[in-house]
Amino acid sequence: MVNDIKKKNTPNNDRSRLLSGYTKDHNWVSKDNDDKYDFDYEDEGVKLQWNKTVVGKAAIMEESQRDRVFYVNMAQGVDLDYAGVILCKDIRYENGKVVFHPEEDADTDEFSGIKRIPKEKGDELIRNTYRVLLTRGIKGTYIYCEDKALREYIRNLSRN
Repeated sequence: MVNDIKKKNTPNNDRSRLLSGYTKDHNWVSKDNDDKYDFDYEDEGVKLQWNKTVVGKAAIMEESQRDRVFYVNMAQGVDLDYAGVILCKDIRYENGKVVFHPEEDADTDEFSGIKRIPKEKGDELIRNTYRVLLTRGIKGTYIYCEDKALREYIRNLSRN
């Protein structure tokens, strides 16, 4: 998915980005250190970083940010050509159903505070987050699921 999104960006068309939910540490370990990674998918050999703050510009469309991952607040209202969406550990496939896990979201008041609200409301926020992220790609959307069971479930849906 990461390589496919990178290939979609050209000097004349730089409108494809990686997006993710809130389950990753929002301390942005890569913010002040380009040698650190917020996303580390060892099995796939992929390491990614959250976006950095860009003053006075729409950071999601800033060329220097094209290889970084954006969260829902940065992607909301932005139409991309292609979106690569990471479905994090807050959405899983268990016992034949898609299940939400608000307890997996980042523990932060600044962004979601999702752990401190009733589970039903947390489920709704997760569903809405991914609805926004999954609808940013106008020409197409790539999906990576951290949960292997969800990955297989979605793969099987696309075969039907």
